Amino acid sequence: MNKVSPKALQVLEYVSTQSLAESKAEKAVRAKDYASQLLALATAKQEEAEQAVSEFVDRQSLAEKTKEAAQELKLKSKTQRCTGTIQLKIRGHNLPDLDGLFPGKFNKSDPFFEVYGYNGDVLYKSETVNSNLNPIWEKTELDIFDLTNGNLDTKVRITVYDEDLDDKKEYIGQVLVSVNTMLESSSKDGDDETPGFNIVKGLQTEGGQGQLIVEDANLVDYVCIEKKARELKEEAEELRMSSYDMEKKSKAAAEEAQNAMVEAKKAERESMIAQDAADEVATVLTALSEDMAALSL
Repeated sequence: MNKVSPKALQVLEYVSTQSLAESKAEKAVRAKDYASQLLALATAKQEEAEQAVSEFVDRQSLAEKTKEAAQELKLKSKTQRCTGTIQLKIRGHNLPDLDGLFPGKFNKSDPFFEVYGYNGDVLYKSETVNSNLNPIWEKTELDIFDLTNGNLDTKVRITVYDEDLDDKKEYIGQVLVSVNTMLESSSKDGDDETPGFNIVKGLQTEGGQGQLIVEDANLVDYVCIEKKARELKEEAEELRMSSYDMEKKSKAAAEEAQNAMVEAKKAERESMIAQDAADEVATVLTALSEDMAALSL
């Protein structure tokens, strides 16, 4: 039986060890790649968890601020029912001529009007349109709370006067009309379709003193404070309830991130073990290579 020479045995051992070294090295590379992937996943999960916590904190803060705003509005609603203004453009139609012995022959009435607030005080006085029985007054803007105390169905008093010499005024009559009625009236298209409001004087019930026509009426930034307070309270409660869901989400995300980090660390350790094994085999391979070189001398 033929004996295998020492050199042949070394070659065989070298080849076997080289194959093992390559296998160990590949395994170490794969383990390292896998550990890197898990670490990247764990980092992403951690970022998601931090984002979820941030959203939860923001939602809680918003809920608290909304609740405080609702409480402030509720307190404010005890003294002021609403905020905002109403823009009004009014014209007169067929007003009586109160000037001169021969009405309409020379001078005509010089009309202006006054708007009264809910407390009875004059809230606004228009400019005087001289010698005109169909005056068109400038648009004005009035505080809706001062005008109605927050009730848009409250009758507003608009009084029409004829301005005489020495800033004296002669009473023509008045109109009692709610803001809602004026808004509805101004929504009509065309002068012929816009209803006028009869100006009445004394015991008159059907007018006779001409009409006031609301050409334009618009609410600006109108807010019913009590209603807004209720809406904010409901919104705050919805935010509070949704924050609980976000809290659960943030806790779940934190747990996932923690688990992913544990797996990444485990894979990292296995990668280091695989690398150590590969290095150990590589060291053996180097030693064999040196022995083979010595034998060939």
